Amino acid sequence: MTSGLRIGAFVAPVTNLDRAAAFYAKLFGFIEQWRMAGLVVLSTSSGQLWLLDYGGRLEPGGRPTQLVLFVNEGVDEWEAKVRAEGCEISQTLHDDPLGRLFIFADSEGNLVEIRQPSATVGGF
Repeated sequence: MTSGLRIGAFVAPVTNLDRAAAFYAKLFGFIEQWRMAGLVVLSTSSGQLWLLDYGGRLEPGGRPTQLVLFVNEGVDEWEAKVRAEGCEISQTLHDDPLGRLFIFADSEGNLVEIRQPSATVGGF
């Protein structure tokens, strides 16, 4: 039963909460909602990103952690902005059956995909 089921947040493991929060605020405009020991919750109009310091028990980037962000247009400009910030690009801008995308590592080594869906797939 999926009635009432919705995605609440994406959780990303980090080793430096301040650095990671500043990264997402600067690059994407995420706003810090609240903070407690080991956790920072960031928000946008489309959802939340929880940055969680696992205290070394889980290494950021050490498992398939990937945040996927969708844009309606301008994926090329996003790639230019990400490159200008000096982020490591793991997959350059390319097309696949679902649209146009690129993948890069955030300040903590987690993968972030920015995808512009194709017209045949429609918006997400």
